[in-house]
Amino acid sequence: MRMLFALFFIIFSMNTPVQAESIDLNLDEGEFALAFFPLTSGEAALLQTADGLNYLINSGEAGSADEIVYYLNYFQVDTLDGFIKTDRSEMPEKLTQILQNRYEVKKVFGKSIGGKEEDEWRAGTTISLNPFIELSVLTNGTGKNEGMDFSIQHFNNRFFWMTSNSFKAEIKLLKQPLRNINIIKIPDYGQKNSVSYNLLTHIDPQTAIIFQHEQKVPDKKFMEMLHRMWIDSYYSGQHGIIAIKFHKLGYEVITIPSDK
Repeated sequence: MRMLFALFFIIFSMNTPVQAESIDLNLDEGEFALAFFPLTSGEAALLQTADGLNYLINSGEAGSADEIVYYLNYFQVDTLDGFIKTDRSEMPEKLTQILQNRYEVKKVFGKSIGGKEEDEWRAGTTISLNPFIELSVLTNGTGKNEGMDFSIQHFNNRFFWMTSNSFKAEIKLLKQPLRNINIIKIPDYGQKNSVSYNLLTHIDPQTAIIFQHEQKVPDKKFMEMLHRMWIDSYYSGQHGIIAIKFHKLGYEVITIPSDK
């Protein structure tokens, strides 16, 4: 396992979890953060930059709208500069209206919602969110168990949002240089075969993020494999909100108990 250049873990734990009404991650110039929401079911995260940009990544499952609003308010989000959707599931009408009317989402990437302008990111597309953050689309499949897989480069840090867990997508990923990835978001809620041993070895991440789902529990053997590979795992069903602050020298993992 590669040695982490500069990594700090800040874990907030309380005997009785108490959550403030809101939080400010206090991002300095050039920094950004990813906050993973502990939804009842489904995936959603917030990307925030020091210069005030807010991007929502995915929106959970049907019935997640109220939870999405709760966590956006918790991170003091008034407007969304973009909404990134990595799969092709239908958007619930309630959430569509909320994103359009309440948060005035400016741009939609991956799937059109309510007629809002859509920007389809193809594999190989690279987007600069600001001078310090570069997003690259690695694959964007349309088959079963496929979607958009992308990475975010920030100085010497690289984060990988993995959506696909098909054999076809794995072959494509194994052909790409992914060794400099520090953090991976595991697909399919950490189920059996969500990520193969070969692909994890190819990537060799230091940290893994796993979302919870009320009908899916992370596979015990898969979690044991992560442990044997010295990959630090964070599960939203256990750790609550998982926030990662990226700075020039590394990153910090912050967990915040959630009573939602």
